[in-house]
Amino acid sequence: MNKKLKNIIIGTLKFLLIFGIFAFLFWRAAQNDTFTALLEQKKNWNFLLLGFSLNFFGILLTFIRWKWLVRGLGIPIGYPEAIRLGFLGLIFNLLPMGIVGGDLVKGYLLARNYPAKKIEAAASVIVDRIIGLYIMFLLGFIMIWICGFVNNSNREARIAVGAIIWFFILSTIGIGFLLFPESKAGLRRRIIKKIPFAGALLEKLTAAMQVYREHKILLLVSGSITFILHLCYGLSLYFLACGLFGYAPSILDHWVIYPISNTGTLIPLSAGPVEYFLDVLYPLFTIPGHEAYRPGFGMIVGVAFRFTSLLVMGIGGIYYLAGRGEIAESLKDFHQENDRQQD
Repeated sequence: MNKKLKNIIIGTLKFLLIFGIFAFLFWRAAQNDTFTALLEQKKNWNFLLLGFSLNFFGILLTFIRWKWLVRGLGIPIGYPEAIRLGFLGLIFNLLPMGIVGGDLVKGYLLARNYPAKKIEAAASVIVDRIIGLYIMFLLGFIMIWICGFVNNSNREARIAVGAIIWFFILSTIGIGFLLFPESKAGLRRRIIKKIPFAGALLEKLTAAMQVYREHKILLLVSGSITFILHLCYGLSLYFLACGLFGYAPSILDHWVIYPISNTGTLIPLSAGPVEYFLDVLYPLFTIPGHEAYRPGFGMIVGVAFRFTSLLVMGIGGIYYLAGRGEIAESLKDFHQENDRQQD
């Protein structure tokens, strides 16, 4: 099959899947008069602004974390360049252009600017994503115990608790495995090569983690920054929910809701899964003095959270317009290199 045609088919299927998820969520919301409740409810614009600001601050922290990871490997990147490349990556993540994700764009542009540090540039992007996911699982693992969500007998709650526990345990084991020094006999490499389907990916992850194996303090600092930014994202959801509907589960509950729902980012779709998981999770939390969240509430809060990200992306659009020539040229080179490797 022609590669271009294959990409078109995959892109179309993804779009149809996203459309189907949102169509289902909107239908459920309409069945429960959720939109009517939203229209009738007086909005708290101060809370909505605070929700946007916390999302914006969390996104800025992701740029700062990556900047530290890059500088730690001897690449002399400054805050302006890290923020510019970070915004460009955000744009490609939220509104994917072709099959190139934000991480690939960010890493490729960094490697292009510092050709002598291509391995380090790739490692920084991979480790940046690993830290982000791992600390998110860690936050969820801690908060399900603190908030007592682990004792919720609801079927969906049990599935969510089981997922976050297993994601945390397996990712802890995986990171430990990747950071552990390789034996002289190359046992780890031989084990990784035998893993079906995921062997090539795990080899790249291992190489990236090995680059940072001697920078444990840097990884600890990056992890601390990541913990703060995930707290900000949970707070953002809380204030958006309060701003839209006037009430919401507690802040602590949102530090359960956010990491569990955000595991939807593991599904390679630009929208849909996170909103679906939010819609399932919100009704599981009791709110003293108020009716429980009905189907559609979580979806609307999720859409509001995504909309705040799009507003932040609008700020990043300035950076995109300023460097669109460089990006177009880099993407052309990227596709040409990718085609050569596949041939």
